[in-house]
Amino acid sequence: MQVVSKIIKHARDTPSATALGLLLGLDLDGVLEVSNSFPILTHSGEDDDKSAKSAGENFSNVGSGK
Repeated sequence: MQVVSKIIKHARDTPSATALGLLLGLDLDGVLEVSNSFPILTHSGEDDDKSAKSAGENFSNVGSGK
């Protein structure tokens, strides 16, 4: 339940409409067991959407070998 609370807090504290973060966990027989979460801080202002999109693209490549 602690991980869910961290995600909700980050979503509420984010000044933009998009909250980004990373989930840490294991895939156990098709069930994702999330053990921790980490917020990704973005800049506030006009570039929020661009920053969020760029950060999302960068983190989607983590673990994919790119």
